Amino acid sequence: MSQSLFQSRLATKRAIDARALPSPRTASARTQQQELQAKFAELQKDYVELHSAIFEAAQVHRRLCAPRLLRYGDVEIASEIFAVRHLPGDFFTVRQAKDSVILALGDICGKGLAAGMWTTHLVGLVSRHSAAVTDPDSIVAGVNRDLCRIGSAVALASLFLAKLDPISGRLDYCSAGHPPALLLRADGELESLSKGGLLLGVTPAAALESSG
Repeated sequence: MSQSLFQSRLATKRAIDARALPSPRTASARTQQQELQAKFAELQKDYVELHSAIFEAAQVHRRLCAPRLLRYGDVEIASEIFAVRHLPGDFFTVRQAKDSVILALGDICGKGLAAGMWTTHLVGLVSRHSAAVTDPDSIVAGVNRDLCRIGSAVALASLFLAKLDPISGRLDYCSAGHPPALLLRADGELESLSKGGLLLGVTPAAALESSG
């Protein structure tokens, strides 16, 4: 084989080998794609963990608002709360206090985990104060003072709190900035229950009016 022919074939082989190797630009793009895929998989994992945490928190919220059906003499109390997408900031709780029943319906400004955490705190405050006194305005005033002590970080909240005597059927209530509750009496009369005061967390000296 002549030297010129050998050199020609060697040059052709090198050219073919060079074409088989990825160019620096192709290798860089492939590496970037692999990095993006790894980041996407990590984000998917984080999303699943976050979704699971929110679901578990929603179950805790439902248990805080339970039980959903209670009977006191001739009185039946039923409630249900469903979180549509986020952890809800509203709640409903019932507790027995001496010879009466305390009903509390509240709503925290906002949604999500932060609102859920404030809901837990507010339900605890309602339980603590209703164990000490039974007058609706006194309970709401105590809850409001405790919230205001936290300072500027506190989330504003509305609260409708009522004391029901299951024997006489008497209902006393106090509303702290909550939309009026509706009372349907036995004679068909519909009454708006709106007396009360400001939202919780605005000022510790808020004037609250109770009505029965």
